[in-house]
Amino acid sequence: MLSWLVKTRKEGSNVYYSLTSPRVAELLRVARTILSGVLAGQADLLADLQAAQGEQKPPS
Repeated sequence: MLSWLVKTRKEGSNVYYSLTSPRVAELLRVARTILSGVLAGQADLLADLQAAQGEQKPPS
């Protein structure tokens, strides 16, 4: 299924995995950068929503 990303090699009971190309490593680096940005944006949004929710609560 993902044989174009990772190749395997078995030696005895050990299985070794390696990337099929340096371009796969670059793809993963780019994906990490994009997803980290998305996650940071969502964390900011959550903080804003929590702050707004805290402002709407009447004092106890």
